[in-house]
Amino acid sequence: KVYSKGEQLFCRLENLLLGYKQWLMLGKFDMNTYAKENIFEVKDFESNFSVLKTKQNQVHSLPDEEMVGGFKVSMHWFKNWLGDHIKRLQDLLLVALRNLAISRFCNVNGYITSSIKTLTYTPTTIEEIINAQGQYMDIVTKKKSMRNAATVCIEAIMVLLTHSS
Repeated sequence: KVYSKGEQLFCRLENLLLGYKQWLMLGKFDMNTYAKENIFEVKDFESNFSVLKTKQNQVHSLPDEEMVGGFKVSMHWFKNWLGDHIKRLQDLLLVALRNLAISRFCNVNGYITSSIKTLTYTPTTIEEIINAQGQYMDIVTKKKSMRNAATVCIEAIMVLLTHSS
C-alpha cells in the first residue's frame, strides 16, 4: 500500500513536470541562431521583444509553490531560472539590434563621407569632369537606399532606447 501511494505521488510529480514542459523548451532555444537566420528588420525585433514581454508576464503569474499530495513543491528556483533566461534572450536581441543599427550607420556614414569628398572636389580636366559626372550619378542612385538605411538606423535606435532598461 505504501508503494502504491508512493507510485501515485511520483505520477503526480511527473504530471506536474509535464505541465511545465513548454517552459523547459525555452532553455533549449538557441536565440543566437534564431536571430541570425530569422530577424532582419526592426519590426521583427519589436515583435520578438513583445513576445518576450508577454512570456515574462506569464512567468510572474506562475505559482510560487505547487501542492502534490501533502507536499509543497517550491517553484521559486524555476521562476528565477525562467526570468533569467528571458532576460538573456532580451539581451541577445538588444545586441543584435545594436549591431544592425551600427552596421547601417557605418554604411550611411561611409556614403556621406565619400559623397562629401566627391562633391567638394573641383575637376579641372575634361577626363576629371567625366569621372565626376559618373560619381555624381552614383551618389544619386545610392541616395534612396541610404535614406532607407538611415531610417532603419533611427528606428533601431528608438527600439533600443525603448527596450534597454
